[in-house]
Parts: sequence; structure tokens; C-alpha cells
Amino acid sequence: MSKLLRYGVGCLLLAFISIGCKANKKACSIPKDSVKQEIKKWKAELLTNGEVGPPCKRRYDIWTEENPNYYYGMQPVKELSSDLNEDGTEELLCYFPAVNCVGGNGTDSDFAMLLFYKDSMLLTNKRISLQIEEYIEATIYSNRIGESTIDITDINIFYESMTRTINGRYALWVYEDAHCCPSYEGTFSYDPFEFSIEMMDKKLGKIANDAAEIRGF
Repeated sequence: MSKLLRYGVGCLLLAFISIGCKANKKACSIPKDSVKQEIKKWKAELLTNGEVGPPCKRRYDIWTEENPNYYYGMQPVKELSSDLNEDGTEELLCYFPAVNCVGGNGTDSDFAMLLFYKDSMLLTNKRISLQIEEYIEATIYSNRIGESTIDITDINIFYESMTRTINGRYALWVYEDAHCCPSYEGTFSYDPFEFSIEMMDKKLGKIANDAAEIRGF
């Protein structure tokens, strides 16, 4: 089967599914087989790129000896879904926590991949965590209180839910912060289609940012 024919069949199938969903007045889900295929590819890329290694073992020393080039280990993938842009098809966030397998206290943002349809094509955004980090950093920086500048050294985000936005928690460290005590913590709600974020920070209160404002960061 040619690529053009496969694309045509895929578009036709999506059209039939969309019609059925609209008849039932609910958003369509991404087909499970497609989700499994994209998750398999994503895991392979994380492994090949050196970002995540095999699952952790009970003994850190054995895992480290077997996987000297890795720090984090593969974890079970969790899923969150919602029709974020109200186009009749649910977007799907696949994610798992960054768990280090070497026995240290190192942490990082959840690894994540966003699946969505555009023009009947299934696309992925594997930079979603990095994008949210950048928006949080820019928003904190532009709303800093009583400081001419702040030296941001690290940020972690953790996903919790999806409504009309992707929602979760964050912790942001600046220079001289101890690992236990980030200067900024709170919750975020990010719209990946409008490129905007709203946050409730424990220190700064309710703050927001959008694509136009982030360019100045």
C-alpha cells in the first residue's frame, strides 16, 4: 500500500470516527493502536538519545554497572486526555516521572509527549515539558518582586490533570537554593494551542504569561 493510499485511508477512517463521535456528542479518542505505536517509538527515541535507560533495579550499583551512560530509568507510562482545543478530538498526554536509578537525590521534570490531530494527521509534541518549563521561567522572571534579576538554575514540572489546559505542579530553583528548598513553587495551567500559561505561585500569587510576552524573556 502506497503512502498516499495509507494517508487517504487514515483520513477516511478519522472522518467516520469523528462523525460517530459528534452523533454521540462526545470528543473522539485517538485509536489505541496508534497510541501504542507512538509510545513505542517515543521510548525507543528516549533510549537511543541517552535520556532514559532501562527500568531501575533494586540494587543501584548493578543497574549503574550495566547502564553507565544513563541516569534515569524507564517507568510505566501514564495518560491524560481532554479535548483541549474543542475540535471534537481528544488530545492525549503520555508521561512518566524522572526516576533516577543511581541512588542519588537527583530529580527532573516528567518526561512527556503530547498526541494531537491536525488536518487529519496524528502529530506529536515531544518538547511539551521543555515548552512549559520555558513559559514558567519567563513568567517567574517577569513577575519577580524586589529583585533586579534572578539566576534560575533548575525547574521541575509534574503533570496532574487535563481539562481545557494541561495542569500540574512546578518547583523552580535559583542560585544558592538548597535542593530541598526551591524559591518558587506552585501550580500551572498551560494551553499548548494558545501558547499561554496561568500559574498560582506560593510566593508571587496568581500570575500569567502568553506567547507575545515570552519573546522578551
